Amino acid sequence: MSEEKENPTNTKEPAPGSPEASSENPPAPDLKTELGAAEAAALTPSGGPALTPEEREALVKKAEERDLFFEELLRAKADFENYRKRQSRERASWESQSIRRLMLDLLPILDNFERALAENQGGSGDSLKAGIRLIYQMHQHLMERYHVREMEALNRPFDPERHEAVQQVEIEEAEKDGLVVKVLQKGYTCETAILRPAKVQVGKLASKAAPK
Repeated sequence: MSEEKENPTNTKEPAPGSPEASSENPPAPDLKTELGAAEAAALTPSGGPALTPEEREALVKKAEERDLFFEELLRAKADFENYRKRQSRERASWESQSIRRLMLDLLPILDNFERALAENQGGSGDSLKAGIRLIYQMHQHLMERYHVREMEALNRPFDPERHEAVQQVEIEEAEKDGLVVKVLQKGYTCETAILRPAKVQVGKLASKAAPK
């Protein structure tokens, strides 16, 4: 039986998938691992030219920037929501502090009312009037401190933003047509805002009145 001669030029090609083939021809990087299924599908055009490594790297970088921007957007949204909740809590606290401060300033007026009533039980009316006058002056000073002022309404043109017309009365003087002829309840402003509109009677010429 003759032995077969080895042919040095006759080399067998490694089978696909064998360790030899893997070491000699490393596989291309998996785009699904780098970018995800959606990006890999977009970067693998059917029938088109393959992407160069530079193009693939640029697209990977853009995808990373997109994820970074999305995370920053979510973080900013959460920060704004926390800020809104904090402002709501602080606003309620500010309003409560303002009410307490106002009530604290009103307590001396209440004390003087009680003192005047206690000292004038069975007494003269003059001392009671003097006590009430003092309390009224304290109240006026307190209103000035909080920038609360009375609105001038009498004999002024009717203003629906500052006045509340309760009644129209017939008048004979033409120059008072449309003017406030009587103030039923005073109106007040607090700085530039209207605290309470004045309730007034508005004059109207008798000739303009509807026939009965």
